[in-house]
Parts: sequence; C-alpha cells; structure tokens
Amino acid sequence: MTPNELIFSLAGLLTMIGWIPALFFPAAPFTRTLVHKGLIPAILALTYGYLISRFSSDASGGFGSLAEVKELFNNEGLLLAGWLHYLCFDLLIGARVGLEAHHKGYSKVWVVPAQILILMAGPIGWITYTAADRLHTARATR
Repeated sequence: MTPNELIFSLAGLLTMIGWIPALFFPAAPFTRTLVHKGLIPAILALTYGYLISRFSSDASGGFGSLAEVKELFNNEGLLLAGWLHYLCFDLLIGARVGLEAHHKGYSKVWVVPAQILILMAGPIGWITYTAADRLHTARATR
C-alpha cells in the first residue's frame, strides 16, 4: 500500500468516526470534542495542508480553467488533497446541520437523510436541509 493509499484509507475511516456521532448524537459531549470543536476536522485539515505543501511544487495546472484544474488533479497527491477537502467540509457542514436541527427539535427521520445526502453529495444535502428548514420556519410563523 502506497503512502497516499494509506492516507486515503485512514482519512475515510477517521471521517466515518466523526460522521456516526454527528448523525445520531449531534449534541453529545464526545461529538462536540470529535467534530464540532474540530479534532477530526483539524486532523483532516492538517493532512490536507501537508499534501498541498508536499505536492504543489510538483504539479502543473491551476484554477484558471477547467483544463488547468484537470491538469492539477493529475497529480495524485493533489487529488488526495482535494478528496480530504471534501471529507473535511462535508463533515463540518453535516455535523452543523445535525446540531442545528437538534436545537430546533427536528425529527431525525428527515434530518439524517439530509445529512447522508451531505455526506454523499454535499451541496444537494445542504440545500435539501436548508429548504426543509425554511419551509418549517415559514409554517411555524403563520
């Protein structure tokens, strides 16, 4: 197993260790420590920073066009960094949604599916939760 494959596997495992309590125990003290106060996101972010610093000098490409981004992500280390970016931000958004929904008293019956959508397709899950939250708020203020 290459170092990048090991980082990929460990990052996925670590992210799931954060997602499980974020889904089912959003306000628990251990969820606050692991996710909300940033232990798992910090590990992912520091690993991301390491990968960026380690591989960016070896890469061609950039962010000026789709072709440049494609070229940038031809570098395996930067592709892995991009993946960690997704893992970290999706976890942070999903955990925040769970905590907010918990404080608002929303049922896990519809919040957890929105969080799973955040895990699998970040922006779609976030917009699903946001739309449902706004509908609920609009109905409650009538």
